[in-house]
Amino acid sequence: RGGLEFVGPDDTPVLDIAASRTAGDITAIISVEGPVSTPEIKLQSEPPLAQGEIASRILFGKSRGNLSAVQAVQATELLATLQGRSGRGVIGTAREQLGIDELSIDQTEGGGSVTAGKYISEGVFVGVNQGIGDVGSEVEVEVELTEILKFEGKTGTDNSSSVGLSVEWDY
Repeated sequence: RGGLEFVGPDDTPVLDIAASRTAGDITAIISVEGPVSTPEIKLQSEPPLAQGEIASRILFGKSRGNLSAVQAVQATELLATLQGRSGRGVIGTAREQLGIDELSIDQTEGGGSVTAGKYISEGVFVGVNQGIGDVGSEVEVEVELTEILKFEGKTGTDNSSSVGLSVEWDY
């Protein structure tokens, strides 16, 4: 559901938004309610579960007890962010210490990957995706040609490569 209502003499915008995800035997619900300036974010589920368990189900579709160490950190960081007590988190701190703009850790059934990248100049991004386990590695370059047009090129250790143009705009 989603809604935006203007309330009071100053037409304060008030949010009423909810999204749900069914994962196995539960339905996890994240909702954003209240004034735009101070919205309240809530995690709920049917049947009722602990906040950490709900975050695990929303992010990864599985129980907290079945998460990898990396996934557990990401679920904990989500909860801290939603509760307004997060700083940069583990990933944010590492990104800052390394002096890079992007750092992510993804896990797949075949292994996973660590992605790191940096804007080397305005509109030019270079990234490396290092595979773990059965997953290969790749280097990517993205160049913003105009406000809506982007060039993308990738090459991988499995002799794959791709180039392309993408168009995107916000409306």
